Amino acid sequence: MKIIGAIRNRYFRLTILLTLSLLLLGTIWKFYPDYCVYRTEKALYNQDLGTARDWIESGQYWSPDSSSLQLLDARWNRRLSRFDEMDLCLRKALQSGTTKKRVLHEQLLASAQTGTIGPLKNQLSELLMKGEDLSDICDAYVRGCLLLYRVDDAKSVLQLWKADLPDDPQPHFLDGRLLEHENDLVASAASFESALRRSKRHAPAAYNLARIYFRNQEYEKSLKMYEQSRSSSWNSNPALVSMAQCAIELEQPERASRYLSEVTTTNPAEDLEMYRYLGDPSSVALSRYYAVIGRLAQFNNNNEAARQAYEKALESNPQDWRSRYQYSQILRNMGLLEQAKNEVEKYQATQRALEECDEYIRRLSKNPQDIEARMAMARVMIEHISESQGLIWLRSVLMYDPDHDEARQMLDRLKDKTGN
Repeated sequence: MKIIGAIRNRYFRLTILLTLSLLLLGTIWKFYPDYCVYRTEKALYNQDLGTARDWIESGQYWSPDSSSLQLLDARWNRRLSRFDEMDLCLRKALQSGTTKKRVLHEQLLASAQTGTIGPLKNQLSELLMKGEDLSDICDAYVRGCLLLYRVDDAKSVLQLWKADLPDDPQPHFLDGRLLEHENDLVASAASFESALRRSKRHAPAAYNLARIYFRNQEYEKSLKMYEQSRSSSWNSNPALVSMAQCAIELEQPERASRYLSEVTTTNPAEDLEMYRYLGDPSSVALSRYYAVIGRLAQFNNNNEAARQAYEKALESNPQDWRSRYQYSQILRNMGLLEQAKNEVEKYQATQRALEECDEYIRRLSKNPQDIEARMAMARVMIEHISESQGLIWLRSVLMYDPDHDEARQMLDRLKDKTGN
């Protein structure tokens, strides 16, 4: 009888344990997706996109039809300018019960982020008064203003944003980008540091602060910040290439080689998205890897390897004037004086064009509606710096003057050339 009683007690305990397990599993099934939504929102607020991606995928595993997670997935893709993927997520969210109004709101932010700020500007005061979704609204609007070089509009929203959301790192980061563009490196670095105090995993803030340190020849500090950016990124290639650049300047070629050996692709085009997210233009991304390979070969006095690397850099991005200058020096070292002279002349032409830009920027800071200054910037960008940046300036001209003939003609030629 004792044996039978023991078996019954064990069976009873097992039944209770199984029942509790099922209840726990049911609770997790019901509430875990909501927890994932909370953690995703927090990660997005802190600009920690890698962690946000993990929580989105975890939540969608348990609840693939969650409209809240699909909306956050759309927002995550918008942050990376993946607009096709964003639209797909929004369609799924709509099918899962999200209101059309919520979908239109996300599309409005995407439009503003890419420079079409008019529709959002018309609703901005009303949206800010509601106090909902402030961070993403301000982020999209300021990014659009910066694309169009509407600096005063951007600054006014940044000021309000900081006051309303004092723990948000993003306005400090964007303020740092603006200040760097104005060549106030001290204030820019302070803004990036403010962003990082609010979110240590803000990879773009760490990456841009590292660039400031590099420009100031503070290579140890720069390397440390690039390492911090790397630890917060799901694609470490841009940080690794920049870390190698720092190691070269620190006269540590073996360390630089080690960093470069960890780069997971030798096709820079595959890293374009990450470079853009971190704050580098696409044109820089295309040639950066080869340019650093060339710089390392230069340091090791290997002129032939350096020449090959810089030729690859210029093949990837013919408008990389920094690589062109280094290439001219290598050609001179190899005794190819006529070829070196031709490269120097191209470099000098770009430098003269960049000096002209300073005057155009000064004019625009006084009068954002100076269409001819905007058109002049477009010409310089397209010919010497970056066709993608030139495209942005052309669109800004057409925003103020939709019938500007030269801008329309240049835009059509660029579209025919790029297919965009």
